[in-house]
Amino acid sequence: MAGFVRSLGYRVRTFDDASAILDIAAVLSPGCVLVDVRKSKDDGLAIPRELKARSITLPTIVLDAPAMSAAAGVAAMKAGALDYVAVTDDAAFHTALEIAMTECHGAMRPPTRDENAGARVARLSPREREVLVGLVDGGTNKVIGQKLGISRRTVELHRAQVMNRVNARTLSELLQIALAAGIVPTSQGEPAPY
Repeated sequence: MAGFVRSLGYRVRTFDDASAILDIAAVLSPGCVLVDVRKSKDDGLAIPRELKARSITLPTIVLDAPAMSAAAGVAAMKAGALDYVAVTDDAAFHTALEIAMTECHGAMRPPTRDENAGARVARLSPREREVLVGLVDGGTNKVIGQKLGISRRTVELHRAQVMNRVNARTLSELLQIALAAGIVPTSQGEPAPY
């Protein structure tokens, strides 16, 4: 599926399971989430349901087998999906995907800065901000340490301090605070604000 979507000219990032995408959904580049429910509807529908519950504005398109039922489509929409598409032949799927992606881009809103989140991030030292930016970029402690020229253990200490200063209990919560403060992944071609 990812190869086909890439062939249409879209950038694709795949995730092994629902928790992997939900952990970083708040800081993903604007785009759409494609969820293939042909193997497991319940597991797949947990993604749009959880995105909706967390108020994360990543439109979701649910992909299903051609023999899909109307009830399955209704369940997907109730879970928070923007569209429900049958994966049939390539041409029909291409057309349906193009329409759904156009709707996704129209449904997206630019992220807004949250003053409270900005104040929390402003408490950080310059080094702690660098570690936070590394986390937003999806870096591991080892990778962040290599980029900053410090040890993995030092990154761990800074990370713990960052969590404490912004009052975040989980990495997901920390990433949501960073995004609300206007820190975006540098892979989007924009420098993260310091």
